[in-house]
Amino acid sequence: MQSILVLTLVVLAFSCTLARKETVKQQWSLWKNAHNKRYSNNEEHLRRAIWTSNLKIVEEHNLQADLGVHTYWLGMNKYADLTVDEFVKVLNGFNSTMQKEHSQNRQKFTSDPNIELPDTVDWRDKGDVVHVKDQGQCGSCWAFSAVGSIETAYAIKTGKLVSLSEQQLVDCSGPFGNMGCQGGLMDAAFEYIEKAGGIEAEDAYPYRAVGKTCVFNTSDVVVKVCGFTDIASKDEAALQQAVATIGPISVAIDAGHTSFQLYKNGVYSEPACSPTQLDHGVLAIGYGTDSGKDYWLVKNSWGVSWGDEGYIKMTRNKNNQCAASILYRWNTTGITVAGASNGSTGTADNLLLNPYGTALGSSDSLYIADFNNNRIQKWMINASNGTTVAGLSNATAGASSIALNIPVSVVLDSNDNMYFTDRNNHRVVYWANGASSGTTIAGILGTPGSTNDTLCGPCGIARDSSTGTLYIADTFNHRIMQYLLNASSGTVVAGGNGPGSNITQLAFPYGFTFDSPSNSLFIANYPNNNIVRWVLGASSWTLVIGSPTGLSGSTSTLLNNPVGITLDPMGNIYVADSGNHRIQFFFAGQSNGTTIAGVTGSSGISQSQLNYPYWVIVDNQLNLYVSDTSNNRVQFFSHS
Repeated sequence: MQSILVLTLVVLAFSCTLARKETVKQQWSLWKNAHNKRYSNNEEHLRRAIWTSNLKIVEEHNLQADLGVHTYWLGMNKYADLTVDEFVKVLNGFNSTMQKEHSQNRQKFTSDPNIELPDTVDWRDKGDVVHVKDQGQCGSCWAFSAVGSIETAYAIKTGKLVSLSEQQLVDCSGPFGNMGCQGGLMDAAFEYIEKAGGIEAEDAYPYRAVGKTCVFNTSDVVVKVCGFTDIASKDEAALQQAVATIGPISVAIDAGHTSFQLYKNGVYSEPACSPTQLDHGVLAIGYGTDSGKDYWLVKNSWGVSWGDEGYIKMTRNKNNQCAASILYRWNTTGITVAGASNGSTGTADNLLLNPYGTALGSSDSLYIADFNNNRIQKWMINASNGTTVAGLSNATAGASSIALNIPVSVVLDSNDNMYFTDRNNHRVVYWANGASSGTTIAGILGTPGSTNDTLCGPCGIARDSSTGTLYIADTFNHRIMQYLLNASSGTVVAGGNGPGSNITQLAFPYGFTFDSPSNSLFIANYPNNNIVRWVLGASSWTLVIGSPTGLSGSTSTLLNNPVGITLDPMGNIYVADSGNHRIQFFFAGQSNGTTIAGVTGSSGISQSQLNYPYWVIVDNQLNLYVSDTSNNRVQFFSHS
C-alpha cells in the first residue's frame, strides 16, 4: 500500500509540473499578444527565459505582499522580458554626474515651518497634470520630468493644460550638456528653455523617441521659463512644502531595481533602493498616506501600462529612500579649517607642515597627522589654533613613548583614543585620550622588518569598531596587515607578494579603508594608479577604479598617484587623486568619476585649488575634509 501511495504522489507531482509548464506557456503567449511582442526564434528563447525568471519573482513577491510582508505588488508589464540591467540601460537616463555643474550657486527653495500643509495633495484633482506619456526606447526621462513640471506650472498660472514638447529638449539642449536618448538633466533642460526663449507644444514638435536635428521655431513658443530653483538636498520637508504650495516638482530617483521595473501598485519600499545612485527623472505630483504608510505620488514616463496607470506611490519619510529629494554636489570653493590659508609652514600651533591623515572626533574636533612636524594636532572646528595631543609640540622627531617620527594617519575609537601609524619608527601607537605618552601596539620601535610582528614604513590604518581589529598598510612591505585586539603579531590579509601590478600584489599602498558591510578593503595602489577591492580571505584583488596595468591619467576614469580613500554610508567612493590635484567622487559600483574638489591637473593656492591632496574624509552630512598636503592646510568643502 505504501509503495502505491508513493507512486501516486510521484505521478501527481509530475502531472502538476506538466500543468504548470502548460500554464506558463499560455501566459507567455497571452502576454506577447497583449504587449504586441514579436521576436526572431533565437531571441524568443532568450526573452522567454528572462520573462519566466521575472514571472517567478512577481509570483513570489506578490504572495509575500498578500501576507503583509511587502506594501506593494508587482505585475508582468511590457518590460517583463528585460533583465534589470537592460531595463536601466534603455530607460533610465538621469545623468547625476552633471548635477554639480548645473546647480552651483543656484538659489534654494526656502521652506516656511509656519505654513500648515494639507495631509494629502494630488495635483491631478485640480486638472493641472497632463496625461501620462511614454518615452519609448529612449533614455529621455529627464526631458519628460522637466516638461511635466513646466506643463503643470503653466496650467496652475493660466488655467490652460497644454502638452509641451519633450522632443525639442532631446534635439536642442545638447549645448547645455544633455545627450538626448543617452541621458540628461532636468536643470540643463530648464537652462536651455530659459536661454532659448521657450518651448513649443507637443503638437508643433511631436515626440519621436530618437534624437533628431533641432528644428525649434521661436514663433511656435507656448511657454517661456524665467527662472527656476533647487530644493535642498535630502530635505523631504522642503519638498513636501514645495509640492503642496507651488506644484509638481521634477525629482531624481533610483529606479534601477527589478521591483521598480515590474511595479504595479501599493506603496513602493525597496530596501536596496539608494538615496544617492540616481538614474531616473520623474515628477512628484503629490503626497499622502496609504494604510499608515507615507508616500510620494510620482508620475512616470513609461506609459499607462506600467505601474498604477503610469504612476507610483514611493515611500516618504523613510530616510529619503530612493532619493526623491537628494542630489550629490559640493561647494567647489573650500574653506581653510586648519593651517594657514596662504600655505605658510612652521611649528607654531596655528601652522602645519604637510598634513596627512585626518579623523573626526567628538565635539566638532579634527585630528590631524602633522606629517613633517612629527605630531598629532587636535583642531576644534572654527578654531584658529591647534593643540598637540601626541608627539612633541616643537616638532622634534624621536623614537620614544612621547616622541614620533613622521606620523601618517590616525583613527579614533568612540572615546577619542587614538591609533596612529608612526612611519619612520615602523610602528603603530595607541595613545589614550588626554594621555601624555603612547604605547606601541604593532611593530617594533625603530626596527623595520617583514615578519608578522614587524612593519616597514606603515602608513594607512583602519579600525573595525565592532571588534577592535586594526588593519595596517605596511606600505614598504606592500601588504595590509590585520591585528586582532590585543594581538602581538599580525596576519597578512592583502598583498605580501612583493611590489607589482599582478592581482595578487600591491605596490606601496598608502591609503585604504575597511568596508564592514562587504568585509573588504578598498586600497589605493599608489604607483599603480588604481583602487582595488580585496575581500578578506581572498587571495587577490578586483579592480574598482583606474587602470589594471598602472596607466596614469587625468580623465574621469583614470587616476594619478591616488593616496587617501574613503567611503560614505552608501558605499560611494572618494579618492585623493594627488597627482591630479583633485578629489574624485565615484558612485558605488561605477568607475567613471566626477571632480568634486580641486582643478584637474592644476595645482594652486586659491580656495578652489589643491596641491597634492593626500587625504580625504567625509562627515555624516557628506561634507569633505581634505588634507591639502603641499599647501600645508586642511580644506573644508560643504555638501550642498
